[in-house]
Amino acid sequence: MNDLAEAIDRMGKLGASIQPVFIDLDPDRAALVSLPAYMEALGQSFLDLTGSSGDIEQAAKSFKVRVERTPLSADATDYVMKHISPIFVMRPNDPHPKALPATSSPATIELL
Repeated sequence: MNDLAEAIDRMGKLGASIQPVFIDLDPDRAALVSLPAYMEALGQSFLDLTGSSGDIEQAAKSFKVRVERTPLSADATDYVMKHISPIFVMRPNDPHPKALPATSSPATIELL
């Protein structure tokens, strides 16, 4: 997320027209943390989305992102959400989002 924020900053005026969207895949934990504060730390243009488990499942499915809740112990609150974390780039007049690895550098993101 920091690399995405940096790429947008590096784009100057063009970056101001970009709407980054973060979809939280763990609605149970989203209620326990301040997603708006996290997003604001990345930049005011970031939009954070979450929803019900069903909403999240539908969004993940539409982007072909597999999400798996993996317990780490017998404690029900001790788990991780395993998933790929691609960056999807959506452009006007292009119906096909381009997926980039989450590890993409700001320079790579900026080129799109």
